[in-house]
Amino acid sequence: MKALKIGGFFLAGAIIQTAFYFAESLVIFVGYNGVILIALMTTGLGIFLGCTARNLAEKKMKMSPAVLTMCYVAGTLAVIAAMYFNLDTKYPYHNPDSTGLGNLPNLGREIAFGILFYTIPSAAINAVVQVVLCVKKRIERR
Repeated sequence: MKALKIGGFFLAGAIIQTAFYFAESLVIFVGYNGVILIALMTTGLGIFLGCTARNLAEKKMKMSPAVLTMCYVAGTLAVIAAMYFNLDTKYPYHNPDSTGLGNLPNLGREIAFGILFYTIPSAAINAVVQVVLCVKKRIERR
């Protein structure tokens, strides 16, 4: 049963990070004015959902909140790593000198990596906050 709980929290983190990835792809449509707003929104929601996962683990699942919360955070980071490797294979780098089109063949690669790098700060901040809160909770118990 523990493996099922751990897998569920990992999948929850992966699904939520995928939703955040698509939400941050809206940056293309809202322009530079909405970049900070969308980044702050996804960072705040990520921290809120991480805290919700920790409370759910502690009160309902009867397991260590640190283990399940870190599985949730690992799920979010796994999606970022998978998207990076997927984009790197889907959009290979073309040397601008060999095409005669300048940097145009790399445009899709630059856009996709730009969207991906909007998600990295929110996941990193979420990971740091969850680690700090888990350590703080562990110290308070002793």
